[in-house]
Amino acid sequence: YTVCQSIAEHYKRRYGMKLGVVRNIPNRQTYKGRTDKLKYGDKKIILYQGAVNVGRGIEWIIDAMPMIDNAMFVIIGDGDIYNDMTKKVEEMQLTDKVIFLGHIPFSELSQYTRSADLGVCLLKNQGLSYFYSLPNRVFDYMQNHVPLLATDFPEIANILNTYGTGTLISHYEPTFLAETIQEILAQPIDHLRYEKACEHFNWENEEQTLLAKIEE
Repeated sequence: YTVCQSIAEHYKRRYGMKLGVVRNIPNRQTYKGRTDKLKYGDKKIILYQGAVNVGRGIEWIIDAMPMIDNAMFVIIGDGDIYNDMTKKVEEMQLTDKVIFLGHIPFSELSQYTRSADLGVCLLKNQGLSYFYSLPNRVFDYMQNHVPLLATDFPEIANILNTYGTGTLISHYEPTFLAETIQEILAQPIDHLRYEKACEHFNWENEEQTLLAKIEE
């Protein structure tokens, strides 16, 4: 077994191995409405949650922030470029628009996620592990009814194209990125789309594949 269909197909092409798929998807949550955990006046909240590591596109959003009006970029997590990113924000004099919250306990994370207006999952194509990735935050944003701005990679694109819970992009120039984000922030959220997606993407469904194999 492996964690997504794209990787299973890659192994079949390269090694002739037929693998099943069990995706790493969180348990189903009941959406409880928006929170004010992240509150900065009337500003919209752009959220990144996850490892602050190379290849996660965090610097692309930072570069676009000077051109994004009435919004804050909140970064939850820690990692190998955390200090570099904080220094970048200071040098760009963006400390009033970009906030680093560091590590948040998982038990509290949903409270923060549900107060966001946009979640980001932008990845550099620095290997098949990234190209075929399906990060947990894709589902965390989905379960908390937060629109997703994501890189147009196969596994993520399959979900967003099917359920319409986000926007896919493949280039990240600051002006283009700022315009795209402003357009997304101006759109109302269709909560029904997220409910339909969550009915399909949850661990309660996914574990059935694993349980069936165990019970053979």
